[in-house]
Amino acid sequence: MVYQDFDHTPKKLKASIHAIKEQFPSQKLVAIIELNAYDSLDEKFVNQYKDTMNEADLPVVFVNMESIKEVNKCTTHLLEDIRIAFNRSDLDIVTNIKDLYEFLENFKSKGNNLLLMSSGNYSGVNLTELADHFFKNY
Repeated sequence: MVYQDFDHTPKKLKASIHAIKEQFPSQKLVAIIELNAYDSLDEKFVNQYKDTMNEADLPVVFVNMESIKEVNKCTTHLLEDIRIAFNRSDLDIVTNIKDLYEFLENFKSKGNNLLLMSSGNYSGVNLTELADHFFKNY
């Protein structure tokens, strides 16, 4: 199953992950949150994500580095800051849509649910297209 939730707040992320895990306890959950350029650069906001993805079997943060560069912000330590903020050493961070496609294609989707959360639009990609990549290696 693929789920989309149009939100990105830490509290909502944690609740959505919990709801899917509660409904499908025997399924693994791939949870992908898209952080927009402003949220991911705001230290006070991003630090609120601590432990929000603990129930996800495969936690992923998608940050479009091109959009961050467009707002003229330094990205030197951004990825490490995000990893620390989420408090998951196994957190995958994807920085462009091509790599997100590749990520979704590189594991078998059978036995997994996918949760896509964002207040944006995954770099303008149709979510059906992301789901197609998720199911490509069923």
